[in-house]
Amino acid sequence: MRTPIKNKHQKDFLYYLELWYRNFGGVFSINDFPRNVRANVSKIEPLLGDMQEKGIIKRIEEGHIEEGAKFQIFKLPSEFYDC
Repeated sequence: MRTPIKNKHQKDFLYYLELWYRNFGGVFSINDFPRNVRANVSKIEPLLGDMQEKGIIKRIEEGHIEEGAKFQIFKLPSEFYDC
């Protein structure tokens, strides 16, 4: 069963994450996303933790998310979340 996402900022992030993965590959940082996503990192951080637990993404570079820490995408989030 897929987890429902009700937070608008998390939905926006998942949309851009899938778009990024399909068009540019698996490595991203928050700085690769539009300003409206970057401005709401605090609302996205819990989702990033959940995605790491589920094996969807993995942090590949240490540091704060706001500072551009890099992540690797392994699976499409839409397989796990219902937006």
